[in-house]
Amino acid sequence: HNTREFDPAVFELPIPTSEIGLVVVSTEYHDGNHGEFVGIDVRDSADSEWHILLPKRQLAGHSMHYFAVQSPLENVTHVRVRNYPDGGITRVGLFSKRHHHVHGPD
Repeated sequence: HNTREFDPAVFELPIPTSEIGLVVVSTEYHDGNHGEFVGIDVRDSADSEWHILLPKRQLAGHSMHYFAVQSPLENVTHVRVRNYPDGGITRVGLFSKRHHHVHGPD
């Protein structure tokens, strides 16, 4: 298992955004070996400090998780997924505020 607090995955967005309103985390096909918790941070290219988008939240195996969020930054350019301590996350989706009505939060 991971000896660090969490297993990070960092992504650079192709276009800066301030429109993140919904985070979807899938642990489908991972039951028993899924990530136990997830957290998501964001930053912009002018700032090296990470800002919390989604605080640490518990995950269930073989499930879809929907989290309503509000971006703490105007121009998000990078996203860091914190997988605690490690395990299977099938996919992470970031959706604009316009799509928030499609799925509610957990």
